[in-house]
Amino acid sequence: MKKNSDKKQSTKRYKTTPLVSDIKEENSQSEILDSIAGYAIFTTDKKGVIVTWNSGGESILQYKANEIIGENASILFTPEDLKKNAHSKELRTALKDGRARDERWHVKKDGTRFWGVGLVFPHKG
Repeated sequence: MKKNSDKKQSTKRYKTTPLVSDIKEENSQSEILDSIAGYAIFTTDKKGVIVTWNSGGESILQYKANEIIGENASILFTPEDLKKNAHSKELRTALKDGRARDERWHVKKDGTRFWGVGLVFPHKG
């Protein structure tokens, strides 16, 4: 019977990422969100005004952060959805249920539309 100390140890090395607690939290959150270029990630206040914007938002929706921050997120909805108050319904659902999911047409800065899936989570801060 072999002892545990006789077992071979792996010499394989793995690249690790520091934990959020190892980095200033505010900077790390911003860096993490900006590194996710394939997704438009942004935050709004309770009225739907955009407060933060990541690089994915710029590449997908064509707005630079300084152009969109301070605007209402309803700018990303089609006129048809605005008539149905879809933007207000999403916010209310997220506040009530903890999240809201949408699968709809979204509007880019240049006015073109694309089909996308979105998730809205209320900020609990």
